[in-house]
Amino acid sequence: MAVHLVTNPLHLLLQSFDGVSLSTNLSYLVSMEDKLSSSFQATSGNEQMASFQIRQYQDKDYDVVREVYSTGFSEHLNAVCVQALKRTWVHFTVVIFILATIALSGCLLTTLLATVLLLLGAREVVRYLFNQGVQLGLREDLLDIKASYMKEGQVSCFWVAESKGNIIGTVAILPCCTQVGAWELKRISVRTEFRGLGIAKALCQTALDFVLCHDVQNVVLYTSMLQTVPQIGILQN
Repeated sequence: MAVHLVTNPLHLLLQSFDGVSLSTNLSYLVSMEDKLSSSFQATSGNEQMASFQIRQYQDKDYDVVREVYSTGFSEHLNAVCVQALKRTWVHFTVVIFILATIALSGCLLTTLLATVLLLLGAREVVRYLFNQGVQLGLREDLLDIKASYMKEGQVSCFWVAESKGNIIGTVAILPCCTQVGAWELKRISVRTEFRGLGIAKALCQTALDFVLCHDVQNVVLYTSMLQTVPQIGILQN
C-alpha cells in the first residue's frame, strides 16, 4: 500500500506552488510500537500538554467544521504572496513594469506609486482566488458532509479532533475522483493555537488506519509547496 503526496492542480493557478511526490509503504506508517487509540496526549516544544480525542463527525459539528476549514484555508494567503514574490518570473515582470513605467512617465515617484498599486492589485487577485477556493469547498463536499463522507456502503469517513468540547481539527478520506482505485485524504486542518502538538498526525493516522482495515492499496494527498514539508512529516512520522 502506498501514500502519494501530489500537487493540487487548482493551486497551480496561482503559479506559486511546486509539486512534490511522496511514495511510502503504508504498513510502515501503521506499524508503530504504541497503537493509536481514539484519544491522544500531545506535547509541544515548551512541554505544554494538550489532551484531545478524535471521533467521527456528527450533525452538530456542521457549522464549526465549515468555519475551521474556511479559516485554515484563508490563513495561507500571506504565505502564498510571499512565495510568489520569490519567483524569478515575478521579479522579471516587476522589473519590466518598472522600466516601462519610467520610460513612459519619466518620474520615479510615479513609478514607485504604480509599482505599489501593481503589488496591491496582485494581492487582491490572490485573495479573490482564495475566496473562490473556500466557497468551492463549502459548496461541494462540505455542503452536505454526511452525504459526502458517511454514506452507507461507501469506504469513507470524516473525523474531528475535540479538546474540552471544542473542535480543533478535522480530516476526511474518500475514494479519489481523479485516480481510479485510490482514496484521497481531505480537509486536513488544525486551529492555529493547537498546531505543533501532533494533532494533524493523529488525525491522518486515524484516516490511514480506517482505510487499511478496508484493504485500500493507494492513498493520495493533494497539497501545495506551502504544505509539503509539514505534511510529509505527518506521513513519515
